Amino acid sequence: RPTCNIVPAPEMFASDNTGCIAQDVEGAKALLDEAGWTDSDGDGVRDKDGKELKLRFFDRSEGDGGKNTDFLTGWLKDVGIATEVTTMDDDALAAVIGQNEFDIFTWGWVPFVDPDAELSYFTKSQATSDPEVVGYNDANWCSDEYDKLYEQQHVELDAAKRHDIVQKMLEIMYDDAPYAVLYKYDNLQAIRSDRWENFVRQPDKTGPVLFTNTSPAYLELVPKGGGGSSGGSAGLFAGIGVAAVAMAGGGLWFRHRRQESIDERE
Repeated sequence: RPTCNIVPAPEMFASDNTGCIAQDVEGAKALLDEAGWTDSDGDGVRDKDGKELKLRFFDRSEGDGGKNTDFLTGWLKDVGIATEVTTMDDDALAAVIGQNEFDIFTWGWVPFVDPDAELSYFTKSQATSDPEVVGYNDANWCSDEYDKLYEQQHVELDAAKRHDIVQKMLEIMYDDAPYAVLYKYDNLQAIRSDRWENFVRQPDKTGPVLFTNTSPAYLELVPKGGGGSSGGSAGLFAGIGVAAVAMAGGGLWFRHRRQESIDERE
């Protein structure tokens, strides 16, 4: 299904909520105490009914994978949660996610200029129901309200009204926290302006010219001096199209283990 052919200013689809959830170590400890997870033997790891609170943490080796592992495991250790870290490439990690064989995993996203595609990834239809076919909604988070708003923004032609709808969607995600966003960053790029011209930033004025997940940035390129055929830009597009799916930014997802029986489920 095609998305709306509207590319408003990027700030229209950044979250208006600039606040962060404060780190509350003592509050986290209190919640774990309340749930019955205490450090009965004083080894620094909480336990319950003879079982240690140790989470399977799958980190990706690609992109910025591994750079934040010590921070994450350290924060968990501060509240008495141990981790078993396994690092793997994205293909192997996708299989683990599809089988629900994790407690925590890291992932990264590169959004399109228009937010429709990225918003669609967290609809119920994208949740994984078949372990052999992992959906984009790898957190398996479902919200009827979010899905309803997604359909509204998908067809809304008024940019201001669409902005308000998207903001409501972002607030729902912020409150439910299917992902804990660790960071976002801009990519430093170098371009051959001596050989090519008509570079188009996506988003306009602030965005990059390469790896934008938005094809017009490549299709508009022409050889310096003019007169070149469209084959040049088409060839460039074909050559770097695969790289455009490289992940940037990072996210963290906590989820309960899916055990073979309900009694074993935590």
